[in-house]
Amino acid sequence: MDIYVKIWHALKKTDTIKIIINFIVVCLISSILLKYVDPNIKTFKDGLWYCFVAAYTIGFGDINVTSAAGKIITFIVVVHGMFVFAIMTGLAITYYNDFFNYRKYHKVEAFLDELKKLNVKIITNAD
Repeated sequence: MDIYVKIWHALKKTDTIKIIINFIVVCLISSILLKYVDPNIKTFKDGLWYCFVAAYTIGFGDINVTSAAGKIITFIVVVHGMFVFAIMTGLAITYYNDFFNYRKYHKVEAFLDELKKLNVKIITNAD
């Protein structure tokens, strides 16, 4: 359970929650719009699946858009998806880099404290 708390705090600290919610909202709105503007998207579920495939740039080909409005919506979803995943990757790398630097700094700090204690012992024993 402790790992989930740490992940939640990392997500809150880096505002990744806002990015994820924004991405979900864009996909939901795009799915609804695609259902009404493109003849190949028959249901909301098809639109959501298409947005997922487009955002991840997978492109299975089982569903495709044919209308100009559908292509514009697809372009927006793909560009938005690329930005979201680039931002999330950068945030994850920054978080882990900060985490490892924090651990390294505290190891060095603990080592220097031990060294000072040993130095004090050596000085007191030499007297």
